[in-house]
Amino acid sequence: MKFKYRKLLHRSFENKLSKRQQRTLNRELARNAELRAEKAKIERIREALTDSPELSFRPFFAERVTNRIMNLYQNRQEDFAASLAFAFRRIAIAGVVTAVILLSVNLFTPAVKTVSPYFGSKTTLDDMLDPGNTTSLEDVL
Repeated sequence: MKFKYRKLLHRSFENKLSKRQQRTLNRELARNAELRAEKAKIERIREALTDSPELSFRPFFAERVTNRIMNLYQNRQEDFAASLAFAFRRIAIAGVVTAVILLSVNLFTPAVKTVSPYFGSKTTLDDMLDPGNTTSLEDVL
């Protein structure tokens, strides 16, 4: 069967054909058994579809779907805020503990007047803070 006749047959179910096209289709249907079988098959399918009960959604389907989507979005925002607060709480607690440890170490250790343990030289803290002392990096090393 030629493609143009099959296309014409399919179009005849959906649209009204011109007189010339209808004559061509009728002539080809009279000649071609395969095209007649195709037409019968399409008619059976169309009947089965039109005879079946119409299925539809319950009333207010679109509103229910929209509400569910909005609730999911709102729950995600609440979950994100809760997890952010939980994470910040942990960071804040760790910061406070670190600050308390550093403060207690500084309170209970004797005042160190030299920075030699840190820099490996005999320079005192007063020497480092004195603006007149201009030691270069080469002098320290």
